[in-house]
Amino acid sequence: MSNAKGPHKRRLEDIKFTADLTKDELVSIWGKPDGGRGSGIDYIEYTLEDGREVWVNFLPEPPYRLNIALLCPPTGKPETLFSR
Repeated sequence: MSNAKGPHKRRLEDIKFTADLTKDELVSIWGKPDGGRGSGIDYIEYTLEDGREVWVNFLPEPPYRLNIALLCPPTGKPETLFSR
């Protein structure tokens, strides 16, 4: 099954990364995640149209609100988009 927007159609501007963003809202906008990432903290990963990745982690209790969001370039250091 393909993502709602597909990995080459996602843009960072599609999402407002705030404490109120839930996992369900993110999936409704960007579709199914492209994969998982992380070591110690589990992230779900989405690939943007420009090749960068967004790694997100949600709180463990419903409604699964955003905990951390990172913007990861193909090379270089990740940038924090949101962190509690």
